Amino acid sequence: MEEIERSAKPPTLAMVAARAGVGRQTVSYALNMPQRVAPQTLAKVRAAIDELGYRPNRVARSLRTQATRTIGYRIQPTPHGVPSPVLDRFVHALAGTARRQGYNILLCAAEDDGEELEVYDELIRTAAVDAFVLSDPVYDDPRPAWLAERGVPSVSFGRIWGREHASAWVDVDGAAGTRAAVDHLVELGHRQIAFLGRPEDRATVDDRFRGWKSAVQDHGLSVRGRVVRGPAESLGQAREVAARLFGGKRPPTAVVASHDLLAIACYHEATRRGLRIGDDLSVVGFDDSLPALMAQPALTSINQPLELVGQEIVRLVVGILAGELPPDHEVVLQPSLVVRESTRPATPHH
Repeated sequence: MEEIERSAKPPTLAMVAARAGVGRQTVSYALNMPQRVAPQTLAKVRAAIDELGYRPNRVARSLRTQATRTIGYRIQPTPHGVPSPVLDRFVHALAGTARRQGYNILLCAAEDDGEELEVYDELIRTAAVDAFVLSDPVYDDPRPAWLAERGVPSVSFGRIWGREHASAWVDVDGAAGTRAAVDHLVELGHRQIAFLGRPEDRATVDDRFRGWKSAVQDHGLSVRGRVVRGPAESLGQAREVAARLFGGKRPPTAVVASHDLLAIACYHEATRRGLRIGDDLSVVGFDDSLPALMAQPALTSINQPLELVGQEIVRLVVGILAGELPPDHEVVLQPSLVVRESTRPATPHH
């Protein structure tokens, strides 16, 4: 009878943790890095695993013999079918690094978050992948814990904000990037420096906003009336958001945008008002995408080391699968400011 109950509802990692009286992360360590767990605690976890009939991380355990050597990655849908240059570069870096390590990347598509978990579930049940790479994490992102419950490791491009479950991620320090942008603009003599960003539910944008705000305040400048945020999934939307920059009595002399698309939208709106980019308004973008190079004048932008991001993510995936790295390993990489013609010294009347 007990076996029938088990097959009807397979035990999860959370159930093992509850039975052993420990946290889920402790169970994960016991499975993947037992040397990091106290012997008495390890014995309790193993006893709970035996009692419940839990089958931990079958993919990682079969690494030496039956591993697929395949990493799953969901391609994020893009608005209006417009490809993302940043994600394009990231996927190329990820695939190239994985290949050199003897792994393949299995790309999958899902229209929304619910369908994404359905796709993952199918890949797990068919043993098609060893691990997953996640991108575009949101606040309280449920995916890492959902995968850990099923014994499948994951590494996120972007840190996991606001969730108790520890998980592995590689992130670029967005706050450091926007701080560098503000420092650069202050050196050029600017004192009215605005922030142009997407809505406040985007963790990545919030990180970039925090860097801008702390730098502006450190320089003794005002943040009041200098923040404009709104939806910008297309150039049309981005232009509507950018237009709000110019509505006040004292418009900014410089703008730090959370994405290159918003920076280009700022170009359009400024030009429409007779302002010259660089001379009348300095603009800094984020991502250093191809449009930054093609813009006239060329856009100063914050470059993310996407090739290094791809390398680090694959290194973490391989290390976690081999039991050589903990499943909650974290890596923060530094961006760099690429200065071009869109940022120039503030003119005297500013």
